[in-house]
Amino acid sequence: MINLARIGLVAGISSLLSLPPAVRADETADIARIAGAVYLGDIPTAVADKFSTFQSNGVQAVVEYSESGQRSLARLRSGEVDFALMALTPFVLDRLADPDPGQPDDPIILASLVHSGELTRLLFRDDAGIERPADLVGKRIAVQCGTNTDFALWLFMQFHGIEPGSVRRQCVDFGRTAQVLQTGLVDAAVLPDPWSFDAHRSEAGASAMSAFDLRRIYTGSWVLVTTRHVVEGHLARASRILAAYLDAIELTENRPDQALEAYNARHFVPAPVSREQWEALDFDVTLTWALISAVRQQLDWARSMGADGSEQPVAVLELIDPRPLRQLQPHRVDIPVRLNEAPAR
Repeated sequence: MINLARIGLVAGISSLLSLPPAVRADETADIARIAGAVYLGDIPTAVADKFSTFQSNGVQAVVEYSESGQRSLARLRSGEVDFALMALTPFVLDRLADPDPGQPDDPIILASLVHSGELTRLLFRDDAGIERPADLVGKRIAVQCGTNTDFALWLFMQFHGIEPGSVRRQCVDFGRTAQVLQTGLVDAAVLPDPWSFDAHRSEAGASAMSAFDLRRIYTGSWVLVTTRHVVEGHLARASRILAAYLDAIELTENRPDQALEAYNARHFVPAPVSREQWEALDFDVTLTWALISAVRQQLDWARSMGADGSEQPVAVLELIDPRPLRQLQPHRVDIPVRLNEAPAR
């Protein structure tokens, strides 16, 4: 949980002390193209962008925002960006669908940045005849297929003993889901914040909305991803990107009002974030066993859903490169060393 009492600390001192001397603005600086997302959990990217923590760590950053981490991953794959922020679901599905894994352009996780169970909601129309989870059987439920909402719906059904095939799952982009739900084209929807705010802003005459609690069932992870060749060719730059996120998170913890203002100004959020939502955000830059467990759980989901390539074995440690974070602050890495892991240069 964010520690709101740590007001007044100097942002970024801990990460800056462990870095090589930063490149001055008037010198040749690394250029990093970064794909953030509108997702509320990506506040650190908006803060780093607004308060120039990339530049203060010697990286000239060009930050652009996608509607979802799924789209950011596509941009990373196409070479449009060097780094991308996303949930684990699109990352895992991409790996399973890869016919030739281990290539230089393959995505790889550098760190986990955010955990929260407060940012994804299963909303339903009050006039849809839904009062308890079992009432979802036979209902039309919108998710953005291949994203964390797809995974969260599966977890919810598993938890409540509902057969996945007993609901009418419909693929709808986040940006359209609120309208589709309000107009009655679906009965329920799984939406992350801030898109869930739109669904609650019903037009005159539209059905009111209620929600099932996902907090005990689903905790989302938000990760920073790059490609293998970016790490191999620019390991120090990858460490500096991580340092920028450490600074942004420290600033977010110490000045939450300014952090929210930066996010709201960037993405025009239609409703204020509640203190409950805010305090449920767990920001940190780490690589731990919790991430490995989360990836394995998503692999289990993909296999149960018959995703492309899900029959192949996957070595989870091969999907993570700890060297940039280990070079920056070794104590933040708590996963085993891969047998073939090359030393940081």
